[in-house]
Amino acid sequence: MLYYLGLNESEFPIRVLGSEGAERYRLEAPSGPLTACVLSRSEHGRPALVLVDGCVYRVRAATRHKGVAVRDAERTSINGQQVRMTLETELERRARPNRNSTASSPSQVTAPMPGRVVKVNVREGDVVAAGDPLLGIEAMKMENELLAPNAGRISRVTVSIGATVEADQELVLIDPL
Repeated sequence: MLYYLGLNESEFPIRVLGSEGAERYRLEAPSGPLTACVLSRSEHGRPALVLVDGCVYRVRAATRHKGVAVRDAERTSINGQQVRMTLETELERRARPNRNSTASSPSQVTAPMPGRVVKVNVREGDVVAAGDPLLGIEAMKMENELLAPNAGRISRVTVSIGATVEADQELVLIDPL
C-alpha cells in the first residue's frame, strides 16, 4: 500500500512492500528499500521507539481525547525535535478536495478508484457548499463518500446508482456561483 508521509514542508511517498513478522515491515522510499521495526509503542507518555535501517528514533505524536493519535499531528516530535507530520493513504489523497483550485473555473469531481456508484446525493441545478456529500462509490466492499471541493451549482452529473466507474472518470461538474 502507498502512503504519503509529510515532514514539515517535505513529502515522501512510502510504499509498504510487506511484513516480516510482527511489527517489522519492508518499505520502499525515494532513497531505496528500507526495513522498519516498531521496538515499542507509545504508552503512558513515553515515546514509541522505531528502528529504521539501523537507526533508532523516538517518536512522540500529538494525541487527542482519550489517547487516540492524530493523523495530522502538529506537535509530533522525533528524537526531541518538533516536526509537523502528516500521513495519508493514496486513496485519502486522491479523494480529498483540491484545495489549490480556483473558484472561478468549474470543478471536475472524478472517481478516486474503480468501483460502483451506490449513492447519488445531487442533481443538475443543485447548489452545494464545500464539503457537501456528492455521491458514494463502493470499492473493495467499502463505501467511499466523495465531497464537493468548493461551493457551486451542479452543472453535470455523469453517473447514476449502479454504474461502474473507472479511476479518474468524471462524475460531477460544479460551476462556481
